[in-house]
Amino acid sequence: LFPYMSGGWSTNEHKELVKFNYHRAVKYVFIIMLPVTVVGVLFGHEILNLWLGSEFSDKSAVVLALFSVGILLHALSQLPNTAVGSLGRPDLTAKLLLCELLPYLFFCFLLTSNFGINGTAMAWLVRIATETTFLFIVARKLLMKVPITFDFSYLWKGVGIAGVGGLGILLLKLNLLDRTAQMISISSFVIMYSVGIWYFVFDKQDKTQLKSLVTFSNQR
Repeated sequence: LFPYMSGGWSTNEHKELVKFNYHRAVKYVFIIMLPVTVVGVLFGHEILNLWLGSEFSDKSAVVLALFSVGILLHALSQLPNTAVGSLGRPDLTAKLLLCELLPYLFFCFLLTSNFGINGTAMAWLVRIATETTFLFIVARKLLMKVPITFDFSYLWKGVGIAGVGGLGILLLKLNLLDRTAQMISISSFVIMYSVGIWYFVFDKQDKTQLKSLVTFSNQR
């Protein structure tokens, strides 16, 4: 993305396409990472229990849930961070990291002292959320000189589809103690989410690109 944006932004005729594809990249990362976050939040305890045992999962499930949300935000932040750097303002990211260092260390110490490892994870999540918000605001200001039309309804549609599916597997989780049944419910959520995204979020261009990618992969 970095060489594409820095090269395309240098010519006026490509700026609209660069901005459009930047927003598409954000859209794809959001759509891919959202179900990962939902599964991590709802089934963090079960995943850790299966992986590392009940003693570890009892103490770390909240941490995994916070990390799941943070990973979504961190993945999204890479795109505006790349945009800011490719548009000639990498200094803004460096200044942000310097400005947040002392407050982060203070809140990390404070929350860890009071809430243990859960507090540490919360401090990290707040830092990631702050960075992500700042980078999206800066990227928006740098890109706003080139007006384009982009459909941002994928945000609420994606959250809606994930929310309905997440509520469904949460209800199943409360009534199903069998591990196999829970794995089936997670698989059902992923399938339902994928179908919902295909029919209600992806536009014609998205579907064409995905079909081309699948065709290319099958030909290799």
